[in-house]
Amino acid sequence: MKRHVDHCRSHNKKCCSGFGFATLLIIAGILLLCTKLNLIPTKYIDALISWQIVLIIIGLLSLIIKHLYAAVIFATLGIFFIIPKIGLVPDNFIGEVPTNFVQLYWPILLIIAGVLVVIHRIFPPKHKTIREHFLNEAEKKGHKNQYECENGFVNKRSLFESGKHIVLDPEFKGGNVKTVFGETKMDLRKTSLPEGNTQLIIDVSFGSVVIYVPTDWRIQLNVNSVFGTFEDKRAFQENDADPSKTLVISGSVVFGEGSLKN
Repeated sequence: MKRHVDHCRSHNKKCCSGFGFATLLIIAGILLLCTKLNLIPTKYIDALISWQIVLIIIGLLSLIIKHLYAAVIFATLGIFFIIPKIGLVPDNFIGEVPTNFVQLYWPILLIIAGVLVVIHRIFPPKHKTIREHFLNEAEKKGHKNQYECENGFVNKRSLFESGKHIVLDPEFKGGNVKTVFGETKMDLRKTSLPEGNTQLIIDVSFGSVVIYVPTDWRIQLNVNSVFGTFEDKRAFQENDADPSKTLVISGSVVFGEGSLKN
């Protein structure tokens, strides 16, 4: 019986996958046909045949199968990123769009993400939530929420989780901090740096990370930001810092924020 149920589930997944791909082909064909018949002005073809439209279609498909949160996320991302493309079209129907639209308005995505979290907390869905889906997928791949600090080396992974950790080892020897849809605070003010460069790699997606460091540490920032920021917010920076000891913070912040404080 169990084998039969697993077979049915596998069959249903294949059907859904095939149905989704077929729907994408049908909609793409309809859009192209409408442009050929001049039902849609050809000037919009570059905007219509794009990955942004694919996201919007995936959002619509998610809505059809009653995955409301996934529908909102995909549709929002698609609409947000297609607006600048439409803005490049002469005499478009939405009017003038700033050339730096994405860089200017990306915090709107954080606001929408926050609203979704609040709605999810107030009205939890009966079916499996997006959070549970991500957690289950992460667990399958061995990417569980965890915090490890061994011999001064920190390894922190968090998914839909917030937490603060204080490193108490005599020397901080580096580490990796990964945060997705969550907040991580790392306090290094009770430890010290060894001689040379100490590497701390951060990876933030739709979340935030805050690193607290002593005022006498020498810091080098090599963080790449994509629709996000990583700022040095220390009140006092590198007072009497030892030039032989440097904390090198590298990594990336995507749709999120990071900061350095003392």
